[in-house]
This record gives sequence, C-alpha cells and structure tokens, in this order.
Amino acid sequence: MQWIRLPSTPTWRLYAGLYAWCVSALVSTAAVAAPAAYTTQLLPTLGGRNCGAYAINNAGQVAGCSVRADDGLPRVVRWTSGIAEDLGDADVGTESRAYAINALGQLAGYIKNSTLGKRASIWTGTQLSILGSSESEAHGINDAGQVSGYMIIPGVGNHAVIWAGGSVVDLGAFGPYGSSASGINNSGQVVGLSNVPHRVQPGRIINHAVWWAGGGATDLTPLQQYTSVAYAISDAGVAVGYVSPRSSAFPQAAMWKGGRPHTIALAYPTGHYYSQAYAVNAKGQAVGMSYHVDGGGGAALWDGRDAIDLNDVLDPALKAAGWVLTDAQGINDNGWIVGNAFNVQTSRGQPFILVPRTVP
Repeated sequence: MQWIRLPSTPTWRLYAGLYAWCVSALVSTAAVAAPAAYTTQLLPTLGGRNCGAYAINNAGQVAGCSVRADDGLPRVVRWTSGIAEDLGDADVGTESRAYAINALGQLAGYIKNSTLGKRASIWTGTQLSILGSSESEAHGINDAGQVSGYMIIPGVGNHAVIWAGGSVVDLGAFGPYGSSASGINNSGQVVGLSNVPHRVQPGRIINHAVWWAGGGATDLTPLQQYTSVAYAISDAGVAVGYVSPRSSAFPQAAMWKGGRPHTIALAYPTGHYYSQAYAVNAKGQAVGMSYHVDGGGGAALWDGRDAIDLNDVLDPALKAAGWVLTDAQGINDNGWIVGNAFNVQTSRGQPFILVPRTVP
C-alpha cells in the first residue's frame, strides 16, 4: 500500500450493532444559499509547470510545491503574501513537496533523490530536517512540531507514524496490513487509513478511515464493505475524507466527529456525482473536489448544509480568461481557501487562493 492524495479506486449501510455505527446522509444534492463573495488570487510559480498548493495556516501562508524550469522537478514552496519562496534543495535531481504547514510556518512533506530515495522531511524557515530513516512521507504537522505520515518499517511494512521530539512512534495497523497517517491536530489526534480485509470477498484488501488518539485506533467505518479514507482533522475534533457507498459507486465526501464511527455523508454540489473532502477548519467548513456530470472536476466547499462549487464564486474575468478551479486542498479558520486551477485555453496550471470579502 502507498498513500496517495487522490485515490483512483474508491456500502455504507444503516446498521445498529456492536459498534453503534450509523450513517447520516444529508441529501444527494444541496439547496445552496447564495455563495459568499471571494477575492481570487493566482499564486506565482517557479517558472516550470505547476505542482500544487496543499495547505494554508491562519496567517495566510501557503504550503505546496512548484516545478522549476532548470530540471523540471517539483520543489517545496512557501507562499507568503502572494510571494513564492523556494525552499527546495538546490541540487539538480532532488525533488520535494510540502503537504502541510503549521502556525509557525513550518512545512512537512518529503524529499526524493537517487541517493536517499523518498524521505519524510520538515522545513523550518529555510532549514531542512530529514525525519524518515527509510522510505517515508510526512502529511501533517501541528503547532508543537509533531508530524504525521507513513514510513516503511523494516520487517513490518508500511505503517502510519508520528515523528516528535527526535523519535518516531509506530501507530500500527489493523492486523498484518499497511496504514498511513494524514492529518494531525494540536491535541495530537491523528487520522488516516489502514488496509483491512474485505468482509465478504476473501483475499480482497481495502482502505478504511482511521482515527488514532490516546494510544488507540478507531476504525471510522467498521461495518463498511468498501473504501473510506480520512485526510484531515481540525482542532475541534472534526475529521473529513470520503466514503464509497458501494463497489460500483463513486466516492462521496464525508465527515466524522469526536472519533466516533458515525459517518456524515456530505452533500454533492448541484449537478455533481463524485467528491472528496481534503481539509476542514475549526468552524467545520470543509473543502475538496467534486466532479460535475458534464465532465471535469471542480473545487468544492461544504459550509453547514450548503455544498458549493467554488467555480460559482470565481472572478468573472478569470473565468473569461479560461481558468477553472479544479480542487481545493486547504482552508484556514478565517475561511481562506487554497487549491489548484487549470487554464483550458493555455493548458497551464497554477495554484489559487480565495479570500472571503467578509469573514464567514
């Protein structure tokens, strides 16, 4: 198993039993109030083709990566006030990506080259620290500097881990299978996934969303026969990701609260049929992506019962210039949203940031 941010393979059933688990589906499409007004900014790149923006802190700093023109490899970038700061290794042949940023502006991700392979790393200012002693990635970082991700542990396999204080903690997995940690909050609660055996198809392995806290692990969809993943967790103890209701069904963005195995299926934006939620803020606003029935993915916002296609709030001038918001990857507590855009006229990608004209 290898962790990926956009799984290409994604039922939950109403059931009351040993786990007291149930699903609370909202509605398949939402009646949406008039969307809030946003100012849209396209973030600069390092000169090559786009890589991506993945997270934003409450100061508005953005973590991600951008491809440099010299060797075509992605490098870690931190955007501050719309200015791109190249934090990637200067050596040609080394790639790096950042998936998370904390309140101190520290970034977590990985570096990869022919000497080290892929190693979980953090960037403090311009200082790079390599965390993983074997193949690994970092996916989350909290304000205390605790880092979540995965590492291949010799003799064990691919496991969710936390790096903290110079040590690594193996969070384990369900049985002899792999796992990976995604988000971590300031209480040290972690979410991610673990491989589990399919309940009715012998030999088939699927992913289940997991919540790690207090030294224990909770399967957030214990009775589900198909895939689920949790990507992020807020300081309020709200996690988001997706569930796949049937083997033949498309994923649907989902939410879990307080570590309880009670899945809240988030509504599809009107006219959409596939969704995943990647980030959530302290107010419970979640962002991600959703595919439209007419084709193509779009950045999405879930705000209470409202499911919003963020292209509906995109600056009309940018729309006319060919820009489409393809996915939203991060949202801070002020409601600022970051993600990635694509220009259908130039076939060029670029990160974006949406700033509410009034704080939601």
